Amino acid sequence: NVNPLLQALAYIAPDPTVAALPADLSANLLLSSDVWRLENIFGTLAGAPVSGELKQAPKSDGLQNRGLLTGRLNFDRLSFAQLASLALGVPQSLKPGALWSDQKLALGLANPPETQIDLTIARLDLLSDLQAQKAKLNLGFNTGIVRLQDFSAQLGEGEIGGDLTLRRDGANAA
Repeated sequence: NVNPLLQALAYIAPDPTVAALPADLSANLLLSSDVWRLENIFGTLAGAPVSGELKQAPKSDGLQNRGLLTGRLNFDRLSFAQLASLALGVPQSLKPGALWSDQKLALGLANPPETQIDLTIARLDLLSDLQAQKAKLNLGFNTGIVRLQDFSAQLGEGEIGGDLTLRRDGANAA
């Protein structure tokens, strides 16, 4: 369960309703006075194979903040719901036949650093019965905002692409 680590880093708030996020990962950790790096990330996250590298360093503007998290991650499988949960919180239970829950939104990321990560996803679950293949995008987020930029993927015999921004301000989402 990687949630206690994410709570310690203040990326997520403690929430007993959030399910454990199973992780079996290995990586090389490199630390310097103001930069940390995870290189050769390899393993599974939420049961899906993942690999890549991440780096967090101070922003070049020198402002007092948590820095900028950059890198690249490759997933065998991921869902759109998992990406959306970064801003909207974990999906709430659905009534039979419903596409959207009528419950309040769960907590999203508590205090993440500004993030720009390139994702490659072999299979992206858009809906329970609709999957895209060979998805690529730049995942950007900060407190209350998740951006999926430069998205492209194969869908059936065609291609889809675009940009999407999800915003969260307390109980409101757009």
